Amino acid sequence: HPLLDDPVTRFVPEFGVNGKEDVVIRHLLTHTSGLPDQIPENRDYRENKRPLSDFITRICELPISFVPGTHISYQSCGIAMLGEICERVTEVDLATYLKTTIFDPLGLKDTALKLTDRSARESDVKIAGEGLTHGGSGTDFDWNSDYWRGFGAPWGGMLTTVEEMTRLLLLFRNGGAIDNQRILSARSAAMMVEDHTSTLPDLADTNRRGQRWGLGWRLSGRQAGMFGDLASLESFGHGGATGTLAWVDPAEDVTCVIFTNDPDAAGSLHGRISNLVLSALP
Repeated sequence: HPLLDDPVTRFVPEFGVNGKEDVVIRHLLTHTSGLPDQIPENRDYRENKRPLSDFITRICELPISFVPGTHISYQSCGIAMLGEICERVTEVDLATYLKTTIFDPLGLKDTALKLTDRSARESDVKIAGEGLTHGGSGTDFDWNSDYWRGFGAPWGGMLTTVEEMTRLLLLFRNGGAIDNQRILSARSAAMMVEDHTSTLPDLADTNRRGQRWGLGWRLSGRQAGMFGDLASLESFGHGGATGTLAWVDPAEDVTCVIFTNDPDAAGSLHGRISNLVLSALP
């Protein structure tokens, strides 16, 4: 079983070049690895329908921009490497692993990575803004294109519904079990929503006073505007590049899931909607 402080090179030896030898799994999960958010050739790779394996190869070649553990900088590249580690350890592709270990046991029928079939219940969603680096409407590689749906991006390729995303949130709210079905150990679920960045010994003070991250989950705090002003410090969640937001406030026992198709406009509304949700409580 991998440890949080195992070096990435233990599982992906070719990753250990250009200063990345000391990057460990904990750094990938907390966005403190020094990797960039996207590869420099991101748009070109997507326009040419390059497979995920080509992205992984390119990430392994990249240098890091700071010493691991000293800054927080969101890195989709790090999440991509976590997916690669999972596949090499389990010898199962990530989409299948998620389906058999999480989605199916939870009874999720409309949630998947690599969901190429389109349901008759789906709307023909258009992603606003062709000029987006990731491809908005008017391209054939946007987030709802056949290419991206089949790509299986570990950092943003899952498709789901508001109802099933809420069920995933409740899995963590309930300590790894739901409807008498245990999916994660209680300790694993709890560790994922604990603060893992504030205690990093070499983290820059500006980061320590601002962002807080669990393992994969963003935690509420001074600069976590997506939670609004009213969320408790126990709150955890995540935003999505497509204009989505999902969070849980355990102190108030409230979940909030927002799906939109306008990434640029939605960001400024997240905190306001979160405030509306929490202010509506009796």
